[in-house]
Amino acid sequence: MENEEKFYDLSEDTIELIDSIIDTMALPFSLKIKYMGNAKMKNLIKLQKMSDAMAHITSIDLIIFINEDYLISLEDDNAKILVHQELDRLEFDINKGKFKLAKFPLQTTEGVLIKYGIEAVARANKLSEIYTEQKKDKEADQEFDVKNVETRKITKVEFLD
Repeated sequence: MENEEKFYDLSEDTIELIDSIIDTMALPFSLKIKYMGNAKMKNLIKLQKMSDAMAHITSIDLIIFINEDYLISLEDDNAKILVHQELDRLEFDINKGKFKLAKFPLQTTEGVLIKYGIEAVARANKLSEIYTEQKKDKEADQEFDVKNVETRKITKVEFLD
């Protein structure tokens, strides 16, 4: 009984809104999407990638959960921003024909955004990410440095005639 109260079919207007946002994103390949309402969610939208086995069984790649109570309470522009923000987490590997849900690349607080501006915060985060990658690469190079490779010490050599 609890699931009947929690999950429901979304209205056509809600599905059209999501589809219109997806259409603007130019996804590299088509996803089989199931739309579901979720009255118990504490936010507007949630994406759930299906496991490979479940995608095979159900022919569904992605479930998009929407809480229409949240949607109705938001102005259209704000709802579109939140939906687009969540859908923008989709990352595609065209060669393998697969996708994944990425973490948000920019995570910060409202106060920091107000103080420094979005461009400065994004730039600082990108520089930090580049530094971390370079540090990881440098550590990997040091681990495999020929000078650091231990060699066997040969104490006795016998030659065969």
